[in-house]
Amino acid sequence: MEPKEIQKFKEVQQRAKQHLTTLESKSNTPGDYFIPLPVEGYQDLQNKLYSLIKVSLLALEADDKERAEILEDPINSVCAVLEMALHLIPYEEAEFLDEVRSAI
Repeated sequence: MEPKEIQKFKEVQQRAKQHLTTLESKSNTPGDYFIPLPVEGYQDLQNKLYSLIKVSLLALEADDKERAEILEDPINSVCAVLEMALHLIPYEEAEFLDEVRSAI
């Protein structure tokens, strides 16, 4: 590699450390990552998972009566699922990829 390419590579490495933060390494195994999902405790985690399952069931059910039986509080369940989805969007990584694209 030429010195200019080495310098650009080092810059990309530094930016990667700053921006590639959504995936956290679970172990020393390459490709073994997890995504942290903020919760206030076990009950909050259970409620989020419950909402995710209920909303999924609701989406699959066609009958309005069955939907009402499955999902007692659809607004809160849908909000909980959308909140989880927001935490899973890799904003930092997107910013980093834009920076890399403009540097290349």
